[in-house]
Amino acid sequence: MGSLGWVYTGGPNGARALLSTVAGSTISVAGTVFSIVIVAFTLTSSQFGPRQLINLMRNTGNKVVLGTFAATFLYCLLLLGTIRGAEDSVFVPHISVTVGIVLAIASVGVLIYFIQHSVRSIQSWQILQETGRDLDSFVEREIPSPYRYYSNHKLRLIVDPVTFAGLTDSALDPIRPYGRGGDTPLARSDHHYC
Repeated sequence: MGSLGWVYTGGPNGARALLSTVAGSTISVAGTVFSIVIVAFTLTSSQFGPRQLINLMRNTGNKVVLGTFAATFLYCLLLLGTIRGAEDSVFVPHISVTVGIVLAIASVGVLIYFIQHSVRSIQSWQILQETGRDLDSFVEREIPSPYRYYSNHKLRLIVDPVTFAGLTDSALDPIRPYGRGGDTPLARSDHHYC
């Protein structure tokens, strides 16, 4: 082990102290940070709707962060039981303690990601964008349509269109002023055309 400079080489007392510190701090930080984020999401959901709390735990990044904290805590806790420091039999799993240190460093990294991600996810533009994606997904799934979009956002037709024989271009003149350039014209509900 002496040739690997990055492997933990301390004794049993140092390993116990290190793993106890990592386990305690990991669970404390996780509890505090997630409590604060739950409060922030609760305040956000009071303004933007209850879906924000659902989105908090539906997000894969948040699950990875919570899993990393829980895994680090459990790993260090279980590893503490394997360290023996009696005079007759001393056992310190040096590589396992090193893995515990790596997990602690990974926990700091995912904590930074989690804080940045949480702050970003409660901003109004992000909430509206996510709600729009959810609505698009729902409409795509629940309402059959002959029209679909390619990945480059170009419209493609998946069934033959209905032809309107006898409909002339001048029939669209009353609603054309309310349309947007290039899009399908939008009719205003306060005008009735028969």
